[in-house]
Amino acid sequence: MPETPNPEELIKWVGWLLSLVLGLIGIGVTFSVLYIRIRHAEKLAQRKERHDAIDNALRLLTDFEDKSLDYWTAKDSKYTKAHIITAQQRLSFSIKQLSRITASNFPDKEMAEIRKSATLDMETKRRPISANSERILRLSISTSKMQNLSLFAKNGKS
Repeated sequence: MPETPNPEELIKWVGWLLSLVLGLIGIGVTFSVLYIRIRHAEKLAQRKERHDAIDNALRLLTDFEDKSLDYWTAKDSKYTKAHIITAQQRLSFSIKQLSRITASNFPDKEMAEIRKSATLDMETKRRPISANSERILRLSISTSKMQNLSLFAKNGKS
């Protein structure tokens, strides 16, 4: 005939079993929280990288526009053709990086319009030109259009 368990012994076994279950639940919760924190840190790092790339591209776009405007409108500009071309190449590279980071298409049309406005006929066109000229107006409009692209949008969902 089977022996009846001692109540004290039964309480010990239930206590050990409860401790084991609670310990395993604690380990599970710990790893779950750790996983969530790691994912959150990754998202924050990606968002920061994207925002830094946007800031850099916008800074280079403004720099390119300023140099181009000075080159075309100032009689004794401190910027040369080489400065403008170098600024354009830096801008293009920065926007390519931003396009890769955001998995967006490179804005070919907008970049071509900016390049055309700033560098077309650089070798032959006389300068300085009027600040109200068609070239200056096109350059300002094309850089504004570029700045307003969704590629440059900073949103919380990135």
